[in-house]
Amino acid sequence: MAFGIKRQFLTNGWDGNDVFAPLEYDNKLFIPISNNEGASSKNGCYIKMYNNKSGWSDVSKEPIWTDDLILGKDVKNITKLIKHNDYLRAFTDGDGLYTRNISGNWENTEYPSGVAAYDAISPSGFDSDLYTGISGEYHEDLNIWKIDINDEWTNVKTFESNITGRPTVWAFGSDEDNIYLSIGGYDKGRGIGFTVNDGIWRYDKNTWTHESSMIAQSFAFAFGSMFAGGNDGRIYKRHSNGSWSVKYNTSQEAVISLELILYATLVAGTENGACLFKTRDGNNWKIIENFDTIGSAYISEYHGKAVIVYHYSQNKIHVQYRYRAKE
Repeated sequence: MAFGIKRQFLTNGWDGNDVFAPLEYDNKLFIPISNNEGASSKNGCYIKMYNNKSGWSDVSKEPIWTDDLILGKDVKNITKLIKHNDYLRAFTDGDGLYTRNISGNWENTEYPSGVAAYDAISPSGFDSDLYTGISGEYHEDLNIWKIDINDEWTNVKTFESNITGRPTVWAFGSDEDNIYLSIGGYDKGRGIGFTVNDGIWRYDKNTWTHESSMIAQSFAFAFGSMFAGGNDGRIYKRHSNGSWSVKYNTSQEAVISLELILYATLVAGTENGACLFKTRDGNNWKIIENFDTIGSAYISEYHGKAVIVYHYSQNKIHVQYRYRAKE
């Protein structure tokens, strides 16, 4: 993947104090946005949608976005968008699972336990099942759930809580044969409240193995290896013996996103401050963007072009994409 020499800003800045990874689905681009974690916000949480089947057809005009889903103040975050069983699904902190049907309407399903899910994954090597981790309130246990093709929920693992923190899955990843997940306590595993199960776990359909005490905020499979973005600002690579080693230090607070773009470039987005880094081989990394803000940065694709979403410290969300690519 090469990044364009020109940029097109696609918004004037939406209200929101947090943003999560965008997703292309059914020729549309969806972006989940949170607003003050729902607490004192007048807008709550919402999903923005851009619908243009030809992609960015005219870069001289600002695209028209619509609010595809709006949730109230009691919902802290819309945390994860994922495709599953040909549907778009949205996980939340505070209001269960939402599924977008073929008519474009969202249907709500309560979680079978707990209140918050921050990531999910549906690897092709796991029979099209969807996995997520749902945390309870305060010091309740963490349950790992599987949703099958018939939308049946099965509890596959329970991680016990402890007195100092609520265990939460902050990231999922997969190399198709295994699922990787990272558990941490409050505030993305960076705040007070550590749990007895903190770190990276691997699941091979039969056995759960604790591989590292490092808390990851993101995973990606690239160049034949698993990579993890740490809550310490470092990027880690997994070795065949199950160990993880540092490949690069971004010098930012956390690596909030890892995305393989067009099968060729692995891009890392950071939080506090918001920057983007890239590699073409997993070993040699370089910074490609510094947004000069304490917010967070994500990258995705829409019609084969890079889409960048980042959060400014002034509680504004911005979107841009790149064109006229070059190395």
